[in-house]
This record gives sequence, C-alpha cells and structure tokens, in this order.
Amino acid sequence: MNELRSLVSLDLSSSEISGLPESIGNLHQLRELNLQCNNIAILPQSTERLYSLACLNISKNSIRFLPQNIQKWKHLTTLQASHNRWAQDAQCNKIQEIIQDYRHSHSLNLAVVLHMIAALINFFVR
Repeated sequence: MNELRSLVSLDLSSSEISGLPESIGNLHQLRELNLQCNNIAILPQSTERLYSLACLNISKNSIRFLPQNIQKWKHLTTLQASHNRWAQDAQCNKIQEIIQDYRHSHSLNLAVVLHMIAALINFFVR
C-alpha cells in the first residue's frame, strides 16, 4: 500500500475480504474508508494512524472491538458500524476510556462516542 499513500477514498465494500493489511495505516491522506458487507473480524491496530479519516463504514462485518486508540481519529465525523458482533464489555470499557481521555485532552470526537452508545443500545435491544 506504500504506492497509494496519497489515496483519499477507498471503497472495499462487498469485496468478500476477511481482513486488512497492517500497511493500511500508511494511508495518512485517507479520508473515506468503506468496508461495509465483508467478513472482517479485526481492524488492524495500524488503522489508528489514519489521522485524516473523516468517514468510516464498517457495517455488516464480524467486528467485535474497535481499535485501541480511535480517539486519534480527530477528523472522524461519520462512523457506521451497525450489524457487527460487538463484545459487550469491551465497548463499555472503550467508552469509559475515551471519556477519561477527553477529560485530560479535550480532543474527543463526540460523534464516535455517540455512535458507540447507539451500538451498545442496539446490542442490548437485539
């Protein structure tokens, strides 16, 4: 993926992929990433380096956890993540961690937290 470093938008929806390479994190200019309708279970830790990411669609996969440091996605305005296999306790813990980070850095993207809360509600309603 090193040849694609200036890529701004990547649509891999309905591609029947089960994962992404760690090199995805080298796409520092990437603003839109659509991974909808695949078989992805884990997002690589390197996705936390997608600093320009504004729109992420990971709906309809098998994802149980969000990457550790999603608060680094400071430009993220749209996160679509429904129809996954969220781990209940993990998402609760992630929300608490992000809120704690916000108290110290004031750099939390509210849209990320609101989406995670909606995902938790959807998880319990199922």
